[in-house]
Amino acid sequence: MTLGDADKLRIGYAAFNHGGIEAILESLDPKIHVRERETMPDRSTYHGRAGVQRLFSTMIEAFDDLQYEVEEIIDRGNYSVVVLRQLVRGRGSGITMGARTVHVWEMHDGRPIALTIFGTREQALASLDDRLHQR
Repeated sequence: MTLGDADKLRIGYAAFNHGGIEAILESLDPKIHVRERETMPDRSTYHGRAGVQRLFSTMIEAFDDLQYEVEEIIDRGNYSVVVLRQLVRGRGSGITMGARTVHVWEMHDGRPIALTIFGTREQALASLDDRLHQR
């Protein structure tokens, strides 16, 4: 049985939750790029596996733990919109907080080649619809 993109992404999030970014790096395309959400003050684009590792290392510096709970995956051909509950535990406080985030993955031959992060499902779907209509 061949796994679809949604199944691969679910497995990837579970692996991340158990082993951090190191647990999924090899499953990413070597030339992957990640764009942070537009609302980030110093929004950046990260390139390659080293860039992805740098992004998540920065996030982990502030938190003892970072977990993602998959709430919904919307399949749009080569794209998957993943609605997530992001849970973090503060390094100093030990307090766990949650917020919704949305990842839009572009897939090629079953591998993630791009990730764009959004604050809401609506923003992600609107951006993806714009991208698909430009083609």
